Formats: sequence, C-alpha cells, structure tokens
Amino acid sequence: MALSAVLPFCCFCRRVMKFIRIVWLLAWCLGFFSLSKGWAEEIKGLWVVKDALYSPAGITRMITSAVENGFNTILVQVRARGDSYYRSNVVPKGEAIGGAPGEFDPLYLVVEQGHRAGLQVHAWINLYIVWSSPRPPGSKDHIFYQHPDWFVTADSVQNVFASEDIEGIYLSPALPGVRQHLLEVVREIVDKYEVDGIHLDYVRYPGIRLDYNLAARTCFMQEYGVDPLSITRSSGRINKFFGTTGIADLSRKWSQWRAEQVTALVRSIHELITQRHEGMKLSAAVKPDIYEAYYRYGQDWVRWANEGIIDFVIPMAYSNDTKLVVRQIRRALEAVGPERLYAGIGTYNQPLSETIKQIGLIRTLGTKGFFLFSYNSLQEDRESFERLRQHLSDGDPAD
Repeated sequence: MALSAVLPFCCFCRRVMKFIRIVWLLAWCLGFFSLSKGWAEEIKGLWVVKDALYSPAGITRMITSAVENGFNTILVQVRARGDSYYRSNVVPKGEAIGGAPGEFDPLYLVVEQGHRAGLQVHAWINLYIVWSSPRPPGSKDHIFYQHPDWFVTADSVQNVFASEDIEGIYLSPALPGVRQHLLEVVREIVDKYEVDGIHLDYVRYPGIRLDYNLAARTCFMQEYGVDPLSITRSSGRINKFFGTTGIADLSRKWSQWRAEQVTALVRSIHELITQRHEGMKLSAAVKPDIYEAYYRYGQDWVRWANEGIIDFVIPMAYSNDTKLVVRQIRRALEAVGPERLYAGIGTYNQPLSETIKQIGLIRTLGTKGFFLFSYNSLQEDRESFERLRQHLSDGDPAD
C-alpha cells in the first residue's frame, strides 16, 4: 500500500525534473545564441588606402582578404587630395589611375564586389586637405588652381606648415564656397553609388595657428567686432583695450567659432544624406584626445555624436602605448557612449601582437567594434592577416 502511494509521487518528480532540464537547456541555448549574435554584430573594419584601388586585380585581392580574414566593413579611400577614385564631374580623377581605361571605376567595383561578398562599403573622403605633394597637381581642373583663394592662411609669414607638421594645403572651413563645393562632392557620391555610408576624414583645421584667411577674419569681425589675428598676436594696444580677461574670453570665442565652421559642414552633410538616402550612415575619423580635437583642430566630435548629426565616430588611437589607447577609448566612451563609437587602432606602427592586445582590451570596455589602420599595411605581410584571423575570431579574447 505504501509503495503504491510512493510510485505516483516519484513519477511526478521525474516529470518535474525533466521539465526543469528542458527549461534550463532552452535558456542555455537562448543565452548562447544571444551571445553569438552579439559577437556576430561586432564591427570589424579596415581602412583601405587608395593604393589598393589602382587596378581591378588589386580591388579583388582586397575584398578577398577582408572577407577571408573575418572583416565585415571597409572604409575605402575614394577622395585623397582633392581628387576622385570614382567617376566624377566635380573633381579630377586621381593621378594614379589617370592612365587607366576610361571604363575603370574603382568605387563601382568595390561596391559591386564588396556587397556580393557580404561587406559593408563606406566611401572614405578626405575633406579639407586638397594637396600635399611638393609638386603641383597635373590637372588644371584641380581646386589647387581653381580656387587658391579658398586655402587656409597662417597667422604669420613664417613657414607654419613646416613648424607645425601640417600635412599639406587645406581649404578654409569658414568659406561658404568651400562648404558648397564639398557638399557637391558628397552629393555626387551618394547619388551615383550604393555605398552603405560616407566616412569623413580631415574634417578639421590643420592646426591652431590656422585659419586666418581674410574672408574668415572678416566673418569673425562682423560678429565680434575684433580681428582674430590681433587676438593671437596680443599686441599691447589690444591687451590694454580688452584686458587679460577680455582677451581670454575672445580666445574662447575664436575657438568656438572655428569649431562651429566645421560642425556646420558636418550638419549639412548629415541633412543631405538623410534627405536623399535613408539608412545611409555618416561617420568620421577623429582626433582621439577630446580637448586637443576641439581647441587645436576645431573638431567638436563629441557634440556631433551627442546631437546625432553623425552616426558614429572613430577616434584614431594610433599609439603603440597601449595604456594611452585604452585611456583614450575609455574617455571617448564616457563622452558619447558605445552606440556611436568604434575604436580606431593602428597596425602600421607597432608589432601585430600589440595591436591584438589593444583590440582585446578595448573589447572589455564595452565597445561594439573596431577599425584597423590599415589594410595596406597588413597586406604587405600575409601572415599578419592569418594571425589576426586566429586571434580575433568571434568571442576570442586577445592574448
């Protein structure tokens, strides 16, 4: 009698335990697939310098390498120095492909092959910088010849380009003509090509001692009643008139005004893209030090991200000092959050083992992806890509 009473209870217990195991297994599977999905959505990107676009074979090799080694996004340099690596009616063709057959269109091939291979393709555009070679451009259609009045100007006659390590000739962000020209450059690309995004680079001033273009100075004078050049030089007369506090306040206003000129272009590009191509992303490569970016380069990228006029920023933390890289990315995350930021890490200036270590560490900060600079430096050594693939597979932490 007692045994007959116990047996139904035991059967009930077994059914309960079986149910619990099934529930636990389902929960584990859901958790596993959720985690896998999270890693699968991690952005693993490459900056691709224009050299990789000089021939159809080079483009195919680049696409193949990116896919085989686990990357899912490429930023392809199609405007380097006021030129185009695509078919343009606005700017001249890049000199490196000047002798290529007329039908050769690097950006078209990258988009076609990249999308077929499952890659996200973003057109990387160097904005304000337009030339950096000691010799002038070959094409007379280049903006170098068409609008020398648009160039930034230093605060003195000395060679500021050499003294401040300026990369080359920049257009003045303050000039309406410059802004309109650059909008036309972007408009042509987004209307002609099915790119997934526009990636802005050199979206800044070249240094703190520029720009004192006469037109820029005039605009500031109309708003604040003082020539910004006199603020920089701080002559005895202006110091006496404004006082130390007044000069400091004007200096802050000058920094703010410079930054606003760059922000105005970013905002205009954002409006252009959202009005014409819903879903297309806008991003920017930015200086990793927030303070320096704003005051030295007029690059207020924290504001861009937080206002939503840019989809994501990539701080270029290209240092072989891993502690500095982690510190810069951590501060950037604190400023804009993980939804609008990916880490930019160098490969050209350090051992691959250090690059891998940096990726592992920035993953622990909560970033949702990274971009490596650059494909070109990695492809010089095939073993580099193979080692990256081994270490950076989904969910695999760096050594």
